[in-house]
Amino acid sequence: MTAEELRAIPETALNSLLPATNISVIYAMKVNDLTTEGYSSLITIDYVQDLFISSNLVLKITMNDGTVKQYPGLTDTQVEDFMEWLNERQYNRGPIFYCIKVGNTNSFINYYSINYVDVDEM
Repeated sequence: MTAEELRAIPETALNSLLPATNISVIYAMKVNDLTTEGYSSLITIDYVQDLFISSNLVLKITMNDGTVKQYPGLTDTQVEDFMEWLNERQYNRGPIFYCIKVGNTNSFINYYSINYVDVDEM
């Protein structure tokens, strides 16, 4: 593929293949000559679909000892952030404690104390 052929690929053709409309691909390649022959690249896109759309959610965390901690009135962003942290911790990525702020209260949740999680939409 020549440099001209590469530049001729319309952006809309690439973006139409993406799973969401708020993602766009910007691609740049530095070559040492006037052709792209012999060069290769791989574009990888990491996409996480939003799980919740409600703006008034209740996060219920059941601890290993059976107690249930409830965090009402959370936004979808707050719950999505918590769920992303929980998912990453399964692969030993991120901090062991997660801070949930509701009003003037900060709760620190230890990953290793969590048995399971429920989310209720109000």
